[in-house]
Amino acid sequence: MGSLIQSIVGLVEDGVRVMGIMCGLLLAANTSASAQLPSAGGMSTAVVKPPPAMRVEDVPPIPTKIVERVSRYVSSRAARMQSWHPTRREMLISTRFAETMQIHLVQMPGGTRRQLTFLPHRIDAAWFEPHAGKYFVFTMDEAGDEIFHLHRLDFDTGEITQLTSGEDSVNSLDWTQRGGQLIYSSTTGDAQYSDFYILDPLNPNQGRRLARVKGLGWDVLDVSKDDTQVLIRQYISAVLST
Repeated sequence: MGSLIQSIVGLVEDGVRVMGIMCGLLLAANTSASAQLPSAGGMSTAVVKPPPAMRVEDVPPIPTKIVERVSRYVSSRAARMQSWHPTRREMLISTRFAETMQIHLVQMPGGTRRQLTFLPHRIDAAWFEPHAGKYFVFTMDEAGDEIFHLHRLDFDTGEITQLTSGEDSVNSLDWTQRGGQLIYSSTTGDAQYSDFYILDPLNPNQGRRLARVKGLGWDVLDVSKDDTQVLIRQYISAVLST
């Protein structure tokens, strides 16, 4: 172990960037075969065998025991807070199970999560209905196509209803102060314009477009208390927005 560390330090001091290659080897270890490395005591030590598609130069063999010890860290996952319940101390979070991000409910401080969605596609964001929290809406694309549509999950039945469709992709939304409607922005399929819609999640067929603006990166930030004005923003770059 000590000689392995000294070898790595020596390579770094010589200007060789091995860290990224080593991380790649560690991540690929679960799908790669192992090889045997003779040790000083005559016993063989199992090491990671790089996959055929990876070219490795000047990197010492990595014992599989190191991979097993490191796997607890590289296999970790994060949870992201999504929405507070309007009347109870509950919140929606998203975390990855299997290959996709799904929505979970945490019903008390320090409580365990309860998975609510079991869908094959990743869910990007979720929002409680702001008055009674009887349902929540969420955005989801299909097979990574980056076209996000709105859906509604009803807590009473567990049923999921798709609210938007077509080639337009939903970017952001905010709720009106009264009436349980939401205002959302979307990008047109030709990536030339952004539209703003008002929609009742319980009656999605009655949604209507409020405005169309040229360009991309438009988001809904807030709705006034009397529901007559909407604050929007265009994200242009990390240093410029309007």
